[in-house]
Amino acid sequence: MGKGVGDQVGGELDVQTNGLILSARGHMHDGGESMTVLVNNQEFCTSAAEYGTAYEVPKLAGAAPPAAGMEGMAGMAGHESKSSTDSSAPAPAPAGGMEAMHGHGAIPPPKNANVGNGPDGNALEPDDGKGTSKTISKMSECLQTFPVKVGDKMRLRAHYDLNAHPLRESGGEAQMQMGLVAFTWVPS
Repeated sequence: MGKGVGDQVGGELDVQTNGLILSARGHMHDGGESMTVLVNNQEFCTSAAEYGTAYEVPKLAGAAPPAAGMEGMAGMAGHESKSSTDSSAPAPAPAGGMEAMHGHGAIPPPKNANVGNGPDGNALEPDDGKGTSKTISKMSECLQTFPVKVGDKMRLRAHYDLNAHPLRESGGEAQMQMGLVAFTWVPS
């Protein structure tokens, strides 16, 4: 799917251990509207994207605190720089912790910056100069519990609407679409 509205459906995954899904939350690039988890071809949950700007979404109004125990993770995901005195020194951790490193708007641009630019310098939706460029700021969480057993088939479906929410640009090209779901799960 390159433009317009459509779904990307992943391959089937076989459940390997009996357990209980306690919660699930999607993660997508801009353009995404929702992530749906299907178990045995039945919809278990849909995690919906919420779009906002640094001026509309409280989480974007200030940097998110680093996750506990993650304060020194600046070297991950290629976020390293060379120091003039120590070539192995990692760059300082970005404000906003691990979430900010992925660039989904966890840090608002400086007040004197073009508000149409993301915290990583990539363009969001076209900037109108009024701070209304939008990016995914939050995904809803599915909190209903659901038992799974060995042999169940799981599949993910990502729904995109590129007419409503264009892909973010990076290096002059649109980013690729992606969708994943993080689960909280316990064996039974």
